[in-house]
Amino acid sequence: MLEKALALHRNGQLAEAAALYREILRQNPRHADALHLLGVVQTQRKNLSAAVDLFDRALAIKPDHAEALNNRRPGIRLISLQKNHGLDQLTNLSADVAIENLGDEFDSGPDAFIDTAAVMRSLDLIITSDTSIAHLAGALGRPTWVALQHVPDWRWLLDRTDSPWYPTMRLFRQQARGDWAGAFRNMAAELDAILSRI
Repeated sequence: MLEKALALHRNGQLAEAAALYREILRQNPRHADALHLLGVVQTQRKNLSAAVDLFDRALAIKPDHAEALNNRRPGIRLISLQKNHGLDQLTNLSADVAIENLGDEFDSGPDAFIDTAAVMRSLDLIITSDTSIAHLAGALGRPTWVALQHVPDWRWLLDRTDSPWYPTMRLFRQQARGDWAGAFRNMAAELDAILSRI
C-alpha cells in the first residue's frame, strides 16, 4: 500500500496519496514512514503546523529518521559540497529529501577547493564530518558543525565542543561508538534552537 501511495504522491495526486497514508496509519499508528510522508503532503499543501506535528510524531517513533529530520525544517536548503567518493550515497535517499548537487564541473579544475571555498562564503552553516571540508571551512572562519566519531582523530582532542584552531566551529561527538543518530539528534536540537530565535 505504501508503494501505491508513493506513486500517487510522485504523480502529484496529493489527496489520493494522503488517503492511503491515513489508511496505513489507521492499520498501524506507529508507521514512521507514513507519518513522515503525510507530513510531506501537508508541507506541499502549505499546512506547515500539521506537517511539523507529523514529522515530530515520526521522529518520536524513529529518532534517526533522516528524511523527517530534514523536512521538519521548512525553508532550509541542503547543498552538497561532496565530490567523487560518497556521491552515490545521495542517490539512496528518498525522493522527498532535496539535496542540491553543484554538478560535475564543481571544483573540477586544477585548483582544488577554489569552488568549494567560494560556495562556503555564501552558506549560513556548513555541516560535515571529519574531512578536508571541515578544515577548509574552519580556515575560512565559516560557521561549521563537525560530526565526530566517539574516538576522533587527535586534532579534535577529547571532551570538547569547540576547536582551539577554528573559533567558528562546533563539534558534535558520538556519545558511544557508532551512535551517529545521537550526534545528529544533538545537531537537530541545536538547529531548532537557532531557528526558534529567527
